[in-house]
Amino acid sequence: MASQNSSTSSTVTMPTALVFLVSNFSNFVTIKLDAHNYILWKNQVRNALRANGYLGFIDGSTVMPCPKIQDANQNKAPNPEYAKWIMINGHLLACITASVSPSIQTHLLGLGHVYEIWTSLSNRFSSLSRSHVHDLHQRLFNITKTSTMQEYIDEISDCAHKLAASGSPIDDEDLIFYALNGLPSEFDPIKSAARMRAGDLKFEELTSLLEAEDMILQKAQKRSSAKPDGSTILVATQTSRI
Repeated sequence: MASQNSSTSSTVTMPTALVFLVSNFSNFVTIKLDAHNYILWKNQVRNALRANGYLGFIDGSTVMPCPKIQDANQNKAPNPEYAKWIMINGHLLACITASVSPSIQTHLLGLGHVYEIWTSLSNRFSSLSRSHVHDLHQRLFNITKTSTMQEYIDEISDCAHKLAASGSPIDDEDLIFYALNGLPSEFDPIKSAARMRAGDLKFEELTSLLEAEDMILQKAQKRSSAKPDGSTILVATQTSRI
């Protein structure tokens, strides 16, 4: 198969669109496919191929032509469209496999057509992506502030970035809901104020407000712990009288 591909493709000139796509593929597809970013990777590849007229090679609509056709004398002759298809398929195959992490490439061995690669990856990662997105939403719902405010915000942001990388970005309103939902009771005043601004408040703005409120609460707590209680004052007074 490989020798046939090389012999047929060597007689075919690469279309200008294919030259442009191959030369710029790494600019169009900026990530390598791994276990967590299939949807984002898929969208980048689809957009690149659609923009250059080769989407049919991954959705199956551009079928492989017959290797031979009948010439004017009714004799079998090589089909130039077949040679062109083989050449395009080969270059697209090289581009796509280069954008896949090595651990995933091992599952694609033996697949010689772009459509086969695309279908195999779709079957493998679609269910995994849905499960991954569900787990991230569940993690967001269960997040509570048990450490510093910065670590709490970083954990929420990490989930948001992973959801975006999975092709399921979460909007500010939902992020704010999750952030407020996991705060302890001492933050109730700012939670009430934030909910009154529903639809207007941005997540970045909320994080600044929470960090400022956290600093105020920490200072108040330090003042409270440093101030002697009533029993301490009584003992000190009695001691001074002795």
